[in-house]
Amino acid sequence: MTSHPAPNRRLRAARAAAVVSAVAGIGLLAAPLAAADDRGGGDDKCKWWGKVRVCEGPAGPQGPEGPAGPAGPAGPAGPVGPAGAAGVDGPAGPAGPVGPAGKDGVAKAPVFAASAGVVIAQGTTAEGTATCPAGTKATGGGYTQDDVVFSFPYFSQASADGNSWTVKMKNTGSAGSDTFTVHVVCLPVG
Repeated sequence: MTSHPAPNRRLRAARAAAVVSAVAGIGLLAAPLAAADDRGGGDDKCKWWGKVRVCEGPAGPQGPEGPAGPAGPAGPAGPVGPAGAAGVDGPAGPAGPVGPAGKDGVAKAPVFAASAGVVIAQGTTAEGTATCPAGTKATGGGYTQDDVVFSFPYFSQASADGNSWTVKMKNTGSAGSDTFTVHVVCLPVG
């Protein structure tokens, strides 16, 4: 009489054979993977990280621009630059408006003054001065004389402060004396 193994024994034997086949298959698959170049699908580049294989795909599209960052602090002031060249003169501006009319002036009459008569002895010189009244200044002057033959002036002008007029005369006659008088024309000031 032929004996047959029990059903449980047949099941265990089938399972053991499947495990052996799977292990053998894994060994056959591992060798080609290790020997292959590090590339994934298409042009993807792959690397092993321990027991994990990582593949790098193609670059994705550029993302949207992010918001502007806050302004940075102000930098230090730079050095002063060299002076620029002088610019050309601009055109002359238009004439300004006519100013208002000034007040009417007040006419002031001149004041005349004279010195006392000055005597010039024969062969000598003498001088006389006519002085303007206070508040006036000399604007002109001169002299008069008794004998125009023997005496002549050699100096006739206003003083430095404008308050008087001076005349200097010389008597060149051969006999007798001469007399002259100094005159000044003054105008009020102020």
